[in-house]
Amino acid sequence: MAAVTSAVVVAAAAVGTAVSSAKQASAAKKSARAQQAANAAQEKQAAIAAARERRNAIRAARVQRASVENQAATTGIMGSSSAIGSVSNIQSTLGANLSFLDQTALLSQQASAANQLAAKWQSQALKWQGIGQMSQAIGAAAQPYMGTRPQGTS
Repeated sequence: MAAVTSAVVVAAAAVGTAVSSAKQASAAKKSARAQQAANAAQEKQAAIAAARERRNAIRAARVQRASVENQAATTGIMGSSSAIGSVSNIQSTLGANLSFLDQTALLSQQASAANQLAAKWQSQALKWQGIGQMSQAIGAAAQPYMGTRPQGTS
């Protein structure tokens, strides 16, 4: 009877630990999916903001260029090296600003991908932690019965 009871205790501990580990792994996967959804939303938000900043930079450059051309036409120096140099400077600054915005967007995407990978590996770590806990629980439940011999044997 004691052997049957001990087997039931070990089996119940194993089932309980297995269920707990499965629930923990399921929750970790749901957490990873939620993190991916959050990262996707942040990427979309960053892309919208970057597009707005690009439009604003282009708009500002056009206004500056029109102002320089208007002043050059008003003063009669249209086509002079100073007017052409000013317009070139505005275009160069615009190019640098757009390049910076592109680099920022790329870094944001890389950070998002790294966060998604971290969430994936966190999920894997929790799964293996649960499996290890299950193994420990089974071993602990079986420990009192290890090395004992069934009655009636020598």
